[in-house]
Amino acid sequence: LGIRKAMKSSDRICVIGGGRIGLPISVRLAGVGAKVELLELDEEKISKINSGESPFFEEGMQEILASSVVAGQLKATSNQDVIASCNIIISAIGTGINEDGAPDVKSLEGLSEMLSSRLNPGDILILKTTLPIGTTEKIANTLSEKSGLKLEEELLVAFCPERIVEGKAMHELEVLPKIVGGIGEKSTMRAQEVMRFLGGEVVTVSNSRTSEMCKLLDNAYR
Repeated sequence: LGIRKAMKSSDRICVIGGGRIGLPISVRLAGVGAKVELLELDEEKISKINSGESPFFEEGMQEILASSVVAGQLKATSNQDVIASCNIIISAIGTGINEDGAPDVKSLEGLSEMLSSRLNPGDILILKTTLPIGTTEKIANTLSEKSGLKLEEELLVAFCPERIVEGKAMHELEVLPKIVGGIGEKSTMRAQEVMRFLGGEVVTVSNSRTSEMCKLLDNAYR
């Protein structure tokens, strides 16, 4: 109840990516009362989600997913234009490592292209998956340049690393501390508000680079 009261009626969330990170986040947010659009490319996965069926197993997720779909809180789609109707955008697009050991962030180039023409003043973009240090700032600057929105005034960007483990995602989303680091103070404070929707303690750090470093250390520990 406390989480629902913290939400604004105007808040509409778009989660990009319906995989092991994006789907549990979408289900958790929908389960606490948020309106969530899940942007996914796989049409078979979209069909299952919109039928209230999880495409993979996560303990405790199926029941919440089914009830959220029935209640109209969660909808999966491949239509990128839903981004323009949302003011909170959470990217769960994965990154990897090339054969030479260098980070593979090509997927994020496509993310910038997809978002730049669909952003509106007041939007916040929250990045969740592992990134090389400094990547959040680069994405923020690219989006600002392409969209014409001024950072920290019209466009907010933050990195909030996801720390869930496969099979325990729903429980860990609710209880694990959430680390928040924005490109500036306004971005950090707004991202903090959003992360509180999920549950658990919210820990703010000085900037997005620090938050990115926390993710790398967390991965190494895991």
